[in-house]
Amino acid sequence: MKRKRTHPRRPITFTVGSSAPTTNNSPSSPTKKRKLSTTQRINEFHALTKRLAHIQKQIQSTTQSQGQLNNHGNEETSISHGTTNGTLKDEAARVKEAIEALGGLHAYQRASLKGGDESKGRGACGKWLVGMLNKYVVPSREGMGSRKSEEKEESAKKVDRLKLLDIGALNGATYGKQRAWIDAEYVDLNPQHANVIRQDFFERPPPRNKADLFDVLCLSLVVNFVDDPERRGIMLIRARQFLVPSGLLFIVLPLPCTKNSRYMTHERIVEICKAIGFEEIEFHFTKRLSYHLWRRVEGHNTKKTVSVEKKMVNPGAARNNFSIIVK
Repeated sequence: MKRKRTHPRRPITFTVGSSAPTTNNSPSSPTKKRKLSTTQRINEFHALTKRLAHIQKQIQSTTQSQGQLNNHGNEETSISHGTTNGTLKDEAARVKEAIEALGGLHAYQRASLKGGDESKGRGACGKWLVGMLNKYVVPSREGMGSRKSEEKEESAKKVDRLKLLDIGALNGATYGKQRAWIDAEYVDLNPQHANVIRQDFFERPPPRNKADLFDVLCLSLVVNFVDDPERRGIMLIRARQFLVPSGLLFIVLPLPCTKNSRYMTHERIVEICKAIGFEEIEFHFTKRLSYHLWRRVEGHNTKKTVSVEKKMVNPGAARNNFSIIVK
């Protein structure tokens, strides 16, 4: 039997913002151009936004130090800090250019949407949540049974629909099939669909009355996108403020956030959310994602929220640094 001729594989390297890979071939060898895959684009975007957040923190720190030195009259050291700050700002500008070269936030969203059909990703997240709502919420509401028959569907219309806030929504139709019993509001920083409202959840006005509260709040692949661990904690605290008593919070994270982080495990997430005022009622792991369903616990004083600092719980050189800090 004639053996197939094999060639040694050469590593392929991508330059940030470039769709043309380079190899260790000789300079005379032509390189084939190809687009970044969905996974590569998402991973590169996350890496760049993390880097940008780190640089911006350094700029803030050096700015504060420079101000203190100016007050104490230490001119020479102050100039040194100013030079460092200038270098950091230049680096931040380069990272922003690299993000824009990837297509910016819109490209990230398109990549997420491409991987979010009904068989995997975000579509599957919505299906799982609907199943949980049928299990935990629907049976307790008069006239709201299983959605399998037209008779029960009509019955559901006669009662108040569940109010659901989907933060970071892409297509504005995740719960369209359940509109008879789910009243969904979709928001995002950069909407990709007419049904999605442009809004930053961090800037959403605090609820003034019951009409501003929701039965269910969804953070599907949103918390991990927030670039700072403290802001992630703030997002979870704010989420609780927008829920009715015993309301539900649905969180979806990439599986590596809970399974391969130095600072996060499933048990650690439970500890953090308990400190904020939630109890976990369901969780589920897929090959790529982790689903978490929380219920708001009553009698919890958010002004006395237990502080949860960053703590190494899962050491290892190959692990990531995802974490959530509550202060």
